[in-house]
Amino acid sequence: MIINRIIEIDPSDEVIQNLARFTDFLGLSEMYEVIMSAEQLYDKNNNKVAIFITEDTAWEVVRMIMSAAVLNFASWKHPVFEVEFIIEGKKEAMVFNRSLPPEQHKEYAEKYFTQAMDLFGSYFPAEDLGH
Repeated sequence: MIINRIIEIDPSDEVIQNLARFTDFLGLSEMYEVIMSAEQLYDKNNNKVAIFITEDTAWEVVRMIMSAAVLNFASWKHPVFEVEFIIEGKKEAMVFNRSLPPEQHKEYAEKYFTQAMDLFGSYFPAEDLGH
């Protein structure tokens, strides 16, 4: 399954529709953007990094945490999925394999989503979402 846009994880699922709306707002509609953002959560040795949150960094931290949610939602829905990139004019694909039982990916996705929304609510007023 090739997933290039977040909504393609499962267009009929209301959870994914809501996820896609919020990630669009954050500037994360494409899966390659999600991967680039989530990549910041790990160092070159694939260890999680500590994140310092300030008013200046909160937006990017929300994007990183939401990216982790997106990847877990995709792994919940699909045992294997690919994200296409264009590198030096060539189409490449990054393959993701489910690493946990589907329900655990769903649980992690929901936790990351909640953390990102809570952080967003702490740093940005509700009117930023158009409410």
